Amino acid sequence: MTKTFRPIVYLCNSGTGDTEQYCRFALKQGQIPLSPLSIMTAVQDEDLKTHISSVLLGKCNKLWVFGDTITAGLKAEFNVAKRRRQPIRYFDSFMNEVKKYD
Repeated sequence: MTKTFRPIVYLCNSGTGDTEQYCRFALKQGQIPLSPLSIMTAVQDEDLKTHISSVLLGKCNKLWVFGDTITAGLKAEFNVAKRRRQPIRYFDSFMNEVKKYD
Protein backbone atom coordinates (compact mmCIF):
# COMPACT_ATOMS: atom_id res chain seq x y z
CA MET A 1 0.00 0.00 0.00
CA THR A 2 1.39 3.39 -0.97
CA LYS A 3 1.61 6.01 1.72
CA THR A 4 -0.34 8.98 0.43
CA PHE A 5 -2.05 11.72 2.37
CA ARG A 6 -5.53 10.76 3.51
CA PRO A 7 -7.54 13.46 5.27
CA ILE A 8 -9.45 12.58 8.41
CA VAL A 9 -13.18 13.01 7.96
CA TYR A 10 -15.57 13.26 10.90
CA LEU A 11 -18.66 11.17 10.14
CA CYS A 12 -21.87 12.03 11.90
CA ASN A 13 -25.39 10.69 11.64
CA SER A 14 -28.48 10.55 13.78
CA GLY A 15 -27.76 6.94 14.72
CA THR A 16 -30.32 5.52 12.31
CA GLY A 17 -27.91 4.50 9.56
CA ASP A 18 -25.22 1.88 9.12
CA THR A 19 -22.13 3.53 10.59
CA GLU A 20 -19.83 0.74 9.45
CA GLN A 21 -21.07 1.16 5.88
CA TYR A 22 -20.46 4.93 6.08
CA CYS A 23 -16.89 4.25 7.25
CA ARG A 24 -16.26 1.87 4.34
CA PHE A 25 -17.68 4.51 1.96
CA ALA A 26 -15.27 7.14 3.33
CA LEU A 27 -12.32 4.74 3.03
CA LYS A 28 -13.19 4.10 -0.62
CA GLN A 29 -13.19 7.88 -1.13
CA GLY A 30 -9.59 8.06 0.13
CA GLN A 31 -10.51 9.39 3.59
CA ILE A 32 -9.72 8.20 7.11
CA PRO A 33 -13.12 7.98 8.82
CA LEU A 34 -13.70 9.01 12.42
CA SER A 35 -17.15 8.03 13.65
CA PRO A 36 -17.64 8.85 17.34
CA LEU A 37 -21.19 7.48 17.54
CA SER A 38 -20.15 4.50 19.68
CA ILE A 39 -18.48 6.85 22.16
CA MET A 40 -21.48 9.17 22.31
CA THR A 41 -23.95 6.44 23.17
CA ALA A 42 -21.99 5.84 26.39
CA VAL A 43 -22.09 9.53 27.41
CA GLN A 44 -25.24 10.72 29.17
CA ASP A 45 -24.32 14.37 29.76
CA GLU A 46 -25.21 16.55 26.74
CA ASP A 47 -22.58 19.19 27.56
CA LEU A 48 -19.90 16.49 27.67
CA LYS A 49 -21.12 15.09 24.34
CA THR A 50 -20.82 18.55 22.80
CA HIS A 51 -17.33 18.97 24.23
CA ILE A 52 -16.14 15.55 23.00
CA SER A 53 -17.59 16.21 19.53
CA SER A 54 -15.84 19.56 19.35
CA VAL A 55 -12.47 18.10 20.37
CA LEU A 56 -12.72 15.21 17.91
CA LEU A 57 -13.95 17.43 15.09
CA GLY A 58 -10.91 19.62 15.69
CA LYS A 59 -8.70 16.68 14.73
CA CYS A 60 -10.45 16.29 11.38
CA ASN A 61 -10.13 18.04 8.04
CA LYS A 62 -13.83 17.97 7.18
CA LEU A 63 -17.30 16.89 8.28
CA TRP A 64 -19.56 14.48 6.43
CA VAL A 65 -23.19 14.14 7.49
CA PHE A 66 -25.18 10.98 6.76
CA GLY A 67 -28.90 10.33 7.02
CA ASP A 68 -32.19 12.07 6.58
CA THR A 69 -32.80 13.16 10.18
CA ILE A 70 -31.01 16.21 11.53
CA THR A 71 -30.88 16.23 15.33
CA ALA A 72 -29.88 19.04 17.68
CA GLY A 73 -26.57 17.26 18.22
CA LEU A 74 -25.86 17.17 14.50
CA LYS A 75 -26.68 20.86 14.19
CA ALA A 76 -24.20 21.59 16.98
CA GLU A 77 -21.53 19.69 15.06
CA PHE A 78 -22.39 21.64 11.87
CA ASN A 79 -21.95 24.91 13.77
CA VAL A 80 -18.53 23.90 15.09
CA ALA A 81 -17.37 22.89 11.60
CA LYS A 82 -18.72 26.11 10.10
CA ARG A 83 -16.93 28.28 12.67
CA ARG A 84 -13.72 26.44 11.87
CA ARG A 85 -14.38 26.75 8.14
CA GLN A 86 -14.21 22.99 7.71
CA PRO A 87 -15.81 21.67 4.53
CA ILE A 88 -19.16 19.95 5.11
CA ARG A 89 -20.74 17.39 2.77
CA TYR A 90 -24.23 15.97 3.17
CA PHE A 91 -25.32 12.44 2.18
CA ASP A 92 -28.63 10.64 2.49
CA SER A 93 -28.75 7.24 4.21
CA PHE A 94 -27.95 5.59 0.86
CA MET A 95 -24.71 7.63 0.58
CA ASN A 96 -25.96 9.84 -2.24
CA GLU A 97 -24.69 13.37 -1.88
CA VAL A 98 -27.55 15.82 -1.29
CA LYS A 99 -28.06 19.55 -1.02
CA LYS A 100 -27.20 21.21 2.27
CA TYR A 101 -29.79 20.93 5.03
CA ASP A 102 -29.21 24.30 6.66
